Amino acid sequence: MSVRRQAKMITPQLTTYDTNQMTNGHCYKSTLKKSPYICIKIKIMNKNSEVDTFLKQKEHPLSAQIQMIRDIILATDERIEETIKWSSPTFMYKGNIASFNFRAKKLVSLMFHNGASIKDKSGLLEGDGKLARVARFYGIDDIEKKKGDLQNIIRAWIKMQDE
Repeated sequence: MSVRRQAKMITPQLTTYDTNQMTNGHCYKSTLKKSPYICIKIKIMNKNSEVDTFLKQKEHPLSAQIQMIRDIILATDERIEETIKWSSPTFMYKGNIASFNFRAKKLVSLMFHNGASIKDKSGLLEGDGKLARVARFYGIDDIEKKKGDLQNIIRAWIKMQDE
């Protein structure tokens, strides 16, 4: 049995990232000893090929983690769009939601442009500026741990925009 197939059977509910492809999803390398690979079984339809090309050319040291966060955000709601703004992938729904900050090399930093207006009970959004907030992710396991909080923040933004 292949490692990827085994990971799918052991951890069907978890997500972690490696660049290995899997039918209707992705498998990613984990730091967990029990499950060296964790797979996410979703097909994301709202990906922008311009962003795919940008990320391939960027060759960021945390590209797998960036891709994982991207997949989580886009899978949260099919109405979310992405584009390149300010030399970074930017997520949008009736306005700009968030953009990656590529200057950070040891963590993934995601800036929420109007994060101060989002009700975040989890504490994922950090900062005390008038508008912006930042979510920081310190590796694959941290992304997995914060996945639900990130999705709740994205859903809160959508709800706020629809009201």
